[in-house]
Amino acid sequence: GFDEPDFGGDRLKQAIIDLLPDVYREAFLRLEDVMDSLQDLHERRAMPFVLGAASLSASAAAIPVPWIDLPVVAGIQSDMIRRISRVYNQPMDLQQFLKMAGAVGGPMFLRQFVRETLKAIPVVGSAANSALAFATTYALGKACCWYFGEVLAGGAPTAEELKQQMAKQMDVAKGVWQKRQ
Repeated sequence: GFDEPDFGGDRLKQAIIDLLPDVYREAFLRLEDVMDSLQDLHERRAMPFVLGAASLSASAAAIPVPWIDLPVVAGIQSDMIRRISRVYNQPMDLQQFLKMAGAVGGPMFLRQFVRETLKAIPVVGSAANSALAFATTYALGKACCWYFGEVLAGGAPTAEELKQQMAKQMDVAKGVWQKRQ
């Protein structure tokens, strides 16, 4: 016995249509917040591996004999990358490793070469070598966290972006080293 059989259905439909863009926007904003907090969680879980590997690299690089620490530091860095990939639940196959190594390998090789030649300077060379090994390993770890975080969020980071991130993290690493001293 109602005069209006739709009982406001058209008005409800129009209200939903009017509000839908705002609801979508709000949902995407919330999703972005959730993804950021997930990224922070993964990075917090990865940081003990980054700091541990950086400290081990610094210790290995303090050996005053040139070139002998290179395989040790490279092994520590490789293990760190593998552990970080597990934190982010990302596979670390050979193709993935080569892609990352290609992006940061050149600058890292140059740093390693400079680092080893510093050992020719008694006492000071070993200390500088140790600091540079710490910074390089720390920056590599943080850059890997960024890379895996981007992949986890659905992105496809380029080699150039990874290089830029590595350079940015080298500056951060220098500050971390100074605080630890």
